[in-house]
Amino acid sequence: MKKALALSTIALIIVSMFSLPILQVKAETTQKTINFDDLTDKQFVGTHYVGLTFSPEWRVADMRTGEYNTAGYPPHSWPMQVWTGTYGQPAPWGNSGKITFDFPVSQVGGWFCADTGTVYVEAYDSSGTLITSGTVGPNYGSNTYLSVSDASGRIKYVVIHDESNYWSMDDFTYTPALRKFNPLIDGFQFSNDAFTEKIIMSLEEIREEFESSPLSHEIPSSYWVLFELLIRGLISAQKGYCGGMVFTAKEYFEHPDRLPSGYLCTHDIPITDTTMTEKLIYNQWITQAFGDQYFLKWLLLRLGDAPSGLMPMNNEVEWILQQIDQQKVVELTVFDPSWSSGLDWFMSHVVLAYDYKMTGNSIYLYVYGPNLGGTQTIWLTKDTGGNYKIANGVAYLETFAINRLGSREAPLWGQTWGNVLNYLDELLSHVIEYVMQKATEYTEIFVKWLTHNLKDLWDTLMKIKDRFPDLWNRFVNWVKDNAKDVWNRLVHMIIHSPVNIHVYDPEGAHVGLTSTGDLDLGFDALYLLSDESQYCAIPNPEAGNYIIELVGTGQGSYSLDIALTLGGMTINEQTLSGNIVEGAVYVYTVNIAEEVMTLKPDPATELGHLKTFINTLPSKCFYQPKLANYLKNALSCKIDEVILKIKAGNYTDAINKLAHDIRAKMDGDPTAQDWIIDPTAQFKLCIIVDHIISNIQTLQEKTG
Repeated sequence: MKKALALSTIALIIVSMFSLPILQVKAETTQKTINFDDLTDKQFVGTHYVGLTFSPEWRVADMRTGEYNTAGYPPHSWPMQVWTGTYGQPAPWGNSGKITFDFPVSQVGGWFCADTGTVYVEAYDSSGTLITSGTVGPNYGSNTYLSVSDASGRIKYVVIHDESNYWSMDDFTYTPALRKFNPLIDGFQFSNDAFTEKIIMSLEEIREEFESSPLSHEIPSSYWVLFELLIRGLISAQKGYCGGMVFTAKEYFEHPDRLPSGYLCTHDIPITDTTMTEKLIYNQWITQAFGDQYFLKWLLLRLGDAPSGLMPMNNEVEWILQQIDQQKVVELTVFDPSWSSGLDWFMSHVVLAYDYKMTGNSIYLYVYGPNLGGTQTIWLTKDTGGNYKIANGVAYLETFAINRLGSREAPLWGQTWGNVLNYLDELLSHVIEYVMQKATEYTEIFVKWLTHNLKDLWDTLMKIKDRFPDLWNRFVNWVKDNAKDVWNRLVHMIIHSPVNIHVYDPEGAHVGLTSTGDLDLGFDALYLLSDESQYCAIPNPEAGNYIIELVGTGQGSYSLDIALTLGGMTINEQTLSGNIVEGAVYVYTVNIAEEVMTLKPDPATELGHLKTFINTLPSKCFYQPKLANYLKNALSCKIDEVILKIKAGNYTDAINKLAHDIRAKMDGDPTAQDWIIDPTAQFKLCIIVDHIISNIQTLQEKTG
């Protein structure tokens, strides 16, 4: 396997939820304590402690200085404690302090001294709603511990105060709300097949929405297939919301403050709650169904051969286990090609891994499965080589992928369902950006996938080119730099100029743009356009002659770099250059034989294109318009004579005939009557003829 590969398809088997017991999940209780002894007297606490903000003016009191009433306000742990040094502040901050957390917290507490009043500790969620509170005091001359907690881990900040600002605090405690996912608490009470079309929208309503809100651009046919499958699966309640359920459950688990009002956990939310349902649809359509992870998953599964697949899986398994060890959950996507009648890149099932058990050479991944509403198990075993395989030994691995993009923010939900499809170009641009950033992991996968699906993606790619020009130019350069490392043998060409490049393989199949700007892809090749150049790469070229045609699209100088690489190393590289005009056709032959590439011009074929160029000139370009057809035929005969001389190897005669007989009849020299008198035509023809003469001279040098 190449070093560019970092992931793999994975072997798995889904075991019935009854085959292994559901894990009993307990909340973590890793309490943190801040004693303030690392600060100095009168220092403001502020953001000194990572993840916490003390506001507005919490001050440190060093009880060793003798400036404070140590007897009345003794610190719990010597020598520092804090107080709200907020004299002169307006209510409520004159006697209050606020502590805000960058993460959800399940418990907050501290040791308090109060003179004659009562200290209040009030805990709020991220929306500013009071969750819980507690009181302590008066206890002048002593310390009392007070703690408030929320089992759901929704505490975002606390406000601590009394009536008159006669209190102090020491040894502040808090407990981050890190706990393991529990399907009985954090999973939905309903299963995936509980949805009906009336809960969301009917298929007819969606179609009406599209008719009333036309799309801003044409959608490629492959995306329409995807969209139709989504619509039919979702609306007919064919268990089409597993992705939305998984990502919504994950979001509520990681951000409990986002739970709908009135609910303490995901399992309490009924299927009829519209706030939850809208979020679930959002996550299904944008984050999951049209998300980057789905695209990358497609790349992973469509490339590579059994039994090894594209990428080694062990590193990915270790990554999953590390995430679970950190109390995180990982979304996984299970595949079975038989589900989709060939559309295996679309039909899948999404689950959420939250725990595991290791036994010998086996790993049991415990996952929340929306289709059954409970726990399922993914069973992984190691083979004799230490690689994870399916438990029963079956090695064909196109059954599993892992969504690895984390919590990327999806585009904002549009006003209509039709707006979802407007994200397609942006989606692919995100994927391109992501793959370029993760080149060592995905380069080979992406470049191969792009090559195999280039024609179907062409319209979308051209929209990205127009919409995100900077990204597109970087992407084309990235492909140029990396393609040679993807295939063992590669011929690649880079053309800079006002030219369209056309390539024909030994069987005559064509790669290049049509007259309408569509891509003709007659054989496996990679063809990309940028504002600066055109790029064409032929992976694993067959032996024989490839024909390169450069068709001028304007006036200027062209430069063609062509190279053969083996194992990423350049074996042969040549550069061709010259002047070109609109309508000119220059031809080169590239012969491939094992590890040898030979390049030579083809002036005989170029002369055939010269005849065509002349024959398409308007009659008014000739000195006798009525004789235009006669003059065209005469020039064609003269050109045919040159072609015969070239084929016979009489290069000197061919050059003389072309320069002194044919060119002389169109060069604008006043010493002789030109047959072609139009200045623009003369200019173009002289550039073309001079280029052909140069190519004949090149052949003469090679044979001489």
